[in-house]
Amino acid sequence: MNTDIFKKKIEYSFDKSAGNYDSRTLLQKEIMFVLLNFLYQEISITNKKKKNHLLDLGCGTGELSNILIKKLNFNKIHLLDLSSEMLNIAKKKINKDNVLFDRNDFDSFCQFNDYDIIVSNMALHWSANFIVFIERILNQMRKNTIFIFSIPDNKSFSFLKKVKLEELINKFPEKEIILKRISEEFDCKVYEKAFFEETFSLLDFFKNMKKIGANVSNRSINFRKLLELRKYCFKEPIKINYNINFFIIKKNE
Repeated sequence: MNTDIFKKKIEYSFDKSAGNYDSRTLLQKEIMFVLLNFLYQEISITNKKKKNHLLDLGCGTGELSNILIKKLNFNKIHLLDLSSEMLNIAKKKINKDNVLFDRNDFDSFCQFNDYDIIVSNMALHWSANFIVFIERILNQMRKNTIFIFSIPDNKSFSFLKKVKLEELINKFPEKEIILKRISEEFDCKVYEKAFFEETFSLLDFFKNMKKIGANVSNRSINFRKLLELRKYCFKEPIKINYNINFFIIKKNE
């Protein structure tokens, strides 16, 4: 898919879902709190007192940063997202003079050396070229910067693969490929955790994905496969798995 078209679809989809995003993303919030706990464990007492610069990539409605700024000290807070509607909601949550709300595509952002903490929750898989993007961040990170993010991998949605509907879900970056791009000048920790969402119907599951803006595909879809969803209804709920990798990357001194 053409990159510009792909990004426009993402922007439109999340703009449309912004108003109800927070109330419909309980699983994403569960993942966010795990991410925050990993970050708190990583930051030393000294860093907690330090006036840091924070960059939140794909910040959405600003939920992650809104929690962080109540726990840590920041001189500069930069919230970046492709959706202006998401950012409008973030502005209502966070009312501080040192916050920049930036409607921008993180794939084109090039100032990662300005920040001490770079965070992202369930957003970076929307990159048009994830590996190139990650390499750019690593090349620009300054020493002692903490880069922490959560991202699904291709072990996710195993039930859809079982019923041969895997082409309806996006391809996600593989942990092993990411690790190969991280050189010895970085300290890298990866934690893997499974999360589950219950559904009585695959059609309802995909409708809910659409309601939160996460229905944009990065692969070609056969329309007949979408029609097949109607036959997958269950008397008891099935569990759809999200296999999430939490990366904590720090550039050594």
